[in-house]
Amino acid sequence: MNIRCLTERGIREFKAYLAHLREHGRLPPPKKLLTDHKHSRPLESGVATVESRGFATRRDFAEYIDGRFRASGLFGDVDEPGLWEWLSLLYFDAVCPPDRSGIRNPGADARHLVNLQIKKGGRHLLRGPYRLHRDFEGGAEGELDLLLSYPLPNYGAAVTALSERQGRIMSSQGALIAASRLYFDKATNGRKRGYTNPVNGVRAFSKLVTNLPSDFDLARLSADAIIALLPPEFEKWTGPALGSNTEPLVHELDVLLQHFEDRPLTKSQAKVRSRAFRVSVIDAYQSKCAISGLGLTHLGSTGTKQHEVEAAHIIPVEHNGTDRVQNGLALTRTLHWAFDRGMLWINDGFRVSLSAEAERDNRNEWLRQFKDRPLALPAQRRHYPHAEALRWHAKKIAGA
Repeated sequence: MNIRCLTERGIREFKAYLAHLREHGRLPPPKKLLTDHKHSRPLESGVATVESRGFATRRDFAEYIDGRFRASGLFGDVDEPGLWEWLSLLYFDAVCPPDRSGIRNPGADARHLVNLQIKKGGRHLLRGPYRLHRDFEGGAEGELDLLLSYPLPNYGAAVTALSERQGRIMSSQGALIAASRLYFDKATNGRKRGYTNPVNGVRAFSKLVTNLPSDFDLARLSADAIIALLPPEFEKWTGPALGSNTEPLVHELDVLLQHFEDRPLTKSQAKVRSRAFRVSVIDAYQSKCAISGLGLTHLGSTGTKQHEVEAAHIIPVEHNGTDRVQNGLALTRTLHWAFDRGMLWINDGFRVSLSAEAERDNRNEWLRQFKDRPLALPAQRRHYPHAEALRWHAKKIAGA
């Protein structure tokens, strides 16, 4: 059958049918509208054919209809008025199947009728999956796994949660890849159990990601960076830690931190900034203490690595220190404590110096092994601790 588009008159008839169906439940779909010239017209973009069939998932439909368009030479977005209403009517048994007693529940009109002038067009059961498939070129990197794994008649909790702010998350490949990594199980080809948990599920993920400053370009943030910013309650989903090459992530997070400077932040945004600082510093020093070289890690029950090292500010935040990798050092908890109290500092040669207290008090003898030890610096010079920050710490905190 050649694909057509419902006319305004055809759409009114289809809408009236949906209203009657909600009352009576057993009315057969008015398939005559599909070919009647008063209620439908040819596709203006070209000639494309489809067959009557069913679809198991949203992905199945998106791949099929995009394939039919492309096979007919229609390589751009095909989005004419009346097209998606016509397809909804053609595949009404797939988008609104009857239950065991033969009753159909069509739900809201937006599931079958689309207004191309408003964003809610994305809620259409057929147009939504197709546009996702086209926008992300089939989702080759996994960004569509979570969103298109639902049965065709269902929006799904993930689609609803992630599309609430379509302009941000739904246009961010990194955010969608991160969501799929967290909540989609490739082994079972389905959503992970508990993915709707209100504390760390997909809706909580959506709120956290969209809480980034509104002028930050979320579309450029990678999935690795987004996952790195998640708070501890998401560790159930984050899985194994990243590999050894974390330099791109460190740079990305450092650029992100620039967007948090010199601006008022909400409490939630301040927490995101703090997590970005911690991850960027620890990854820059390869999860090892810059002074002792220790890098204790613990593999939790979820497969997430937990590191003993902490991200220490060189110039403290209360003294207007920035949350930038150049104002941080990765230190073990004990050395972090000593550094913050000025018992040791880093001199201009990037070597450890000790305070007089550390030198003379026998209870601080353990610190003496680090005297004059060279600092283990990040792989990239741009991530080295800032010399002026180190001098400030030596003078103001250590009194050197």
